[in-house]
Amino acid sequence: MQIEGIVAKNGEIHIPAFLIAQELGIAYKMTLLLDTGAASTIISEGDASAMGLDYSQLEKGNPALGIGGTAEVYILRNASLSFIFGDWLIVKTMDRLEIMKHDVEDPIISKALKSLPSLLGRDVLGTKFTISSDGKKVTIDL
Repeated sequence: MQIEGIVAKNGEIHIPAFLIAQELGIAYKMTLLLDTGAASTIISEGDASAMGLDYSQLEKGNPALGIGGTAEVYILRNASLSFIFGDWLIVKTMDRLEIMKHDVEDPIISKALKSLPSLLGRDVLGTKFTISSDGKKVTIDL
């Protein structure tokens, strides 16, 4: 299986994807930041807000600790991430996706946190993958 992405000017690798959570009526086109250090794929608060996600319909997980402090984690079950590779649509059914939600009162920090990207982690990549790039496009062989 292969996934395609692009290299941004700052060197980040962006992977276009489509998130479907049929039980919640969500179909959302998004861009994931490739993060080979992330154990799981994480949907950012900004993307969750843009897709109109209702946190009350989700299971609450254990809080996450990161550079920006702590965040509440919610679990989205039985969702699919779809990726386009050439003429193919690659669908990865996810038992769980983690959704971040920050409880910050400062409006400047809150706005900055909502601008953070969603991350494509090793739960999709697996433990054996190869990344190749021509400097503009990226191919990930899974």
